[in-house]
Amino acid sequence: MRRTFTTLGLLFAGFFAGALYLGIPKAHAGGPSAGGALLNGDANCNGTVDMSDAILMLNWLFLGGNRPCPLADPPHLVERVAELEVALAASQVELATALEERLSLSRELETSQAALERCVVAGKVNVIALDDCRRERDDGAALFGEIEAAVDVGCRTPADRERAFLALAGILGSERSGCTDPLAVNFDPCAAVDDGSCLALPIPDDFCSTGVNSESVLEEFRDDITGLEFVLLPGGWFQMGSSPDEPGHEGTEGPTHWVRVSPFLCSKFEITRQQWAAVMDEPLDPGWEGDLPVWVTFYDVQEFERRTGLSLPTEAQWEYACRAGTTGAFSGSGEIDEMGWYQGNSGGAWQPVGQKRPNQFGLFDVHGNAPEWCEDAFYQTFYDRADSLLWDPFLPSDLSGTHVVRGGHVREQAARCRSAARSGAEAEDHSGFRVVRPLRPYPPPPK
Repeated sequence: MRRTFTTLGLLFAGFFAGALYLGIPKAHAGGPSAGGALLNGDANCNGTVDMSDAILMLNWLFLGGNRPCPLADPPHLVERVAELEVALAASQVELATALEERLSLSRELETSQAALERCVVAGKVNVIALDDCRRERDDGAALFGEIEAAVDVGCRTPADRERAFLALAGILGSERSGCTDPLAVNFDPCAAVDDGSCLALPIPDDFCSTGVNSESVLEEFRDDITGLEFVLLPGGWFQMGSSPDEPGHEGTEGPTHWVRVSPFLCSKFEITRQQWAAVMDEPLDPGWEGDLPVWVTFYDVQEFERRTGLSLPTEAQWEYACRAGTTGAFSGSGEIDEMGWYQGNSGGAWQPVGQKRPNQFGLFDVHGNAPEWCEDAFYQTFYDRADSLLWDPFLPSDLSGTHVVRGGHVREQAARCRSAARSGAEAEDHSGFRVVRPLRPYPPPPK
């Protein structure tokens, strides 16, 4: 009977231990998700649930035996852990990339800060240089004002005044043999020219005076060799180029700057086709009759110059002659329809020269009709260069280069016919032209 009660007690204890074991997940792990072994009762992890699992539990609970085997993770937790490990690895990669980008940005910031500091230093240097240039400009303007005031006081007539400036500049006085340096006579410009010994302009022998014109009371001449008519332009200071607020202004026309040109003879009209044929000893092509302007290449003009001893005007001479003392977009009356032929009134056809009004110097067709070659190379930013500020500025070039063309033509808008409008053309292109006879040689190219 005792054995029976003992056996029953062991069975009861076993069942109690098993129930207790099965209850551990709820009591200690918060529910079924704590582990698979606690849910299926396999305490010794041998793959089956039997009396040995109960004995192991009783031995652990009551006799201090070995603890049941470790809990096995359920499949969905294994997958979740794997996902988290992958995410962790990806985060580590992103973190490393972010750290590299931060380091790169930090280096770029340091470089930018250094560049900014250099720019600030350069800006300060430029401001200092600009201030120096302004001071020099103001000093030069003040000096010129003093000279001009002295001339106004000491010279009796406007003609004396102009001659005094010529002498001061050394354009006539010191360059003529036997003439006294005007700056060596007590700095009195009028005293330097009073005797008249240095004032006679070197007019070529083949130029004969034909009187003065009605527009500007300037003396006119006729070239006995070619029969061309010329006006003697006095030369002097003028403001070259145009300001941005002039309608039609283009960037190549600035900055405006003061230029001094020497006296020169300028042809009154554009060269006509008949005049061209006579000089070049060529038959007059059909349709070339009348006084239409010629249309030739820059190469062709070189032979014309060689045969006549005349030359194309420099760009400074051309604009001085075109402006004739004016400062607006158009000389003469200031109205393009009265002064020249352009897209708006020509019908796109060349017109006989001399049909529109002359400018204040008595020159015709300086606005429109045929475009006109100049002797200079065409350089878009020439006005920014120091040599554009010289007396009689001139930019020589290779014969085959790009050359200045001025005045606009019958197929262009009015804005392209302005006094300041500039353009360039290749030597093989065609254009019209007028000629000049300088009364002093062109200056040599700047070194």
